[in-house]
Amino acid sequence: NMGNDASLTMDDIKTLSDPSVSQFTKQEISKLYKRFQQLDKSRRGFLTVDDMETMHELCLCPLWKYVLKEVLKDFKVDIDKRNEIKFKYFIRTLWILCDKSSADLKLETALKIFDEDDDGTLYASDLYKTLNILGLGIQQFSSKQLKEIVTNLIKDNAKENEESISFYDFLTIYGEQELLESMTIYLRLSKK
Repeated sequence: NMGNDASLTMDDIKTLSDPSVSQFTKQEISKLYKRFQQLDKSRRGFLTVDDMETMHELCLCPLWKYVLKEVLKDFKVDIDKRNEIKFKYFIRTLWILCDKSSADLKLETALKIFDEDDDGTLYASDLYKTLNILGLGIQQFSSKQLKEIVTNLIKDNAKENEESISFYDFLTIYGEQELLESMTIYLRLSKK
């Protein structure tokens, strides 16, 4: 049930350490369950985005809400239940973002976030959204400037007569390492 009940069963732990959810160890899952319970101040058995927002590791990660959104989509959570973040979704989100998960998993998730229509390419609207998510909007450029940047990105990198660039072109331009860093959090899970 993994709700508010103070302990996780072995079955819960098995489910949560399945690679489709995470590869955290049993100890790490237990630690994260304690964190989850601390964040669940009203003891409802789930967290809201506001609850998760209070995790300092996530404050440093501009992409975490987008990752959470993809996790909820992957687990086919109804739109009206998207602000009831159960422990499993919490674990999956933290796994994708944590420093132990693979670059491939992070990049695969980034592609889902940036490429709204799932066609493997980024159009101007995708790129505009992507640069905003990555924090290049507002702080550094006006929306007019950002639109120009996007137009030039496509002009300079798209194949002839195409209006989009591939995710890999984008990675080359933006920097794969930069992107991975913006999707990495360091959970303090070592033994105290």
